[in-house]
Amino acid sequence: MKIRLTHLMLSLLAAFTVNAATISSESAKTFINMAEEAQRGNLPDEEAWSKLWATDGYKKFFSTWNPKDWCDDIKAGFDVAFNPANAAKRDSVLANRPDMVTSPTSDWIAYNFCHLSTRMPEVHRFINETDFSAVAASADSLARTWLPKFVVPHTEDGPSFCLLAFDCESRASDHVFIDVNSASLEGDDGFLKLMGHELHHTYVSEVLMQRYDLAALEVANPDWVMEILLHCIMEGTADLISKETMPTTSMGLYGPAAVDAYNAAYNASPATLKALDELVVSHKNGAINDESYGQQLISGPWYQGDGHPVGDYIMFAIRDVFGKEAVADCAFDIRKTISLYNQAAEKIGGYQFSPEFISVFDNMLIPVERPISD
Repeated sequence: MKIRLTHLMLSLLAAFTVNAATISSESAKTFINMAEEAQRGNLPDEEAWSKLWATDGYKKFFSTWNPKDWCDDIKAGFDVAFNPANAAKRDSVLANRPDMVTSPTSDWIAYNFCHLSTRMPEVHRFINETDFSAVAASADSLARTWLPKFVVPHTEDGPSFCLLAFDCESRASDHVFIDVNSASLEGDDGFLKLMGHELHHTYVSEVLMQRYDLAALEVANPDWVMEILLHCIMEGTADLISKETMPTTSMGLYGPAAVDAYNAAYNASPATLKALDELVVSHKNGAINDESYGQQLISGPWYQGDGHPVGDYIMFAIRDVFGKEAVADCAFDIRKTISLYNQAAEKIGGYQFSPEFISVFDNMLIPVERPISD
């Protein structure tokens, strides 16, 4: 059975270390300057686009993502949003928000750029007046407060954040890429927490490398159920930095329908966790074969919202009952997290994992002794 959970595996294998982050705004500044010129009737030529693609953020972005999948859509969205001749089309795009699930990325790029066109002064101030070095330092400190005490800071360069313009998402590979319009909409406090959230993700590999012998990962964890829970836990822990409370009240440009869907998935978490428990135990007991088990694992409701709602339910319950230190201390120790969650669930009336489910993790990723930082 071959199941690929790319996002989490990238986190496991990435070379990030716990050190100060940097933020590059060159791509966002160049894009905003081009947009302001276009609104004055000076549309960019191919030379201008080539210069944009050569800026730091886009250059790093295209080292991972194929430019052919992005450049044409960015150009098309830019023309709708900033070309004065397309005012009617721009109004039509803004009046019809894309669907979060079914709409292609190109529609979200166009919608995001059209929204950006209505708030250029605010974005201009954000990109030119924000002290990004100070934000990076504060976000780094914030993210570290949610790390286990045993994490030993290293001296290598920290993770790089790049502000650029595309759709409403943040993306991570060897660097973290954040859309400038979405970032500026967060406000100062929200942007700081967004950075803290993303930084926490980049520190996941450091936590795992210091806690576990990752060389044994594939042998010890053949069916990936632990990866599912680790992914949800990773998102839920980071969401404690950026959301703080649930149900959520905002999903940025995705709008009220996305908020409703997210909160519905969050409220359904007890049933979702019960379904995961029963699936894993059924496979353990031989009631379903490997193929059916794998198919159900990768298509289950625990993936709604990319694991955020279920992860929020687990980690917010631990935080609410045992406090912030308990969350940081149990981070990515799968058995300890499940144990604390079950204790919290008993107090809040949530679903508790069965002993049979918990026993699946008895021989997975045994912690390796590591030095404790002062």
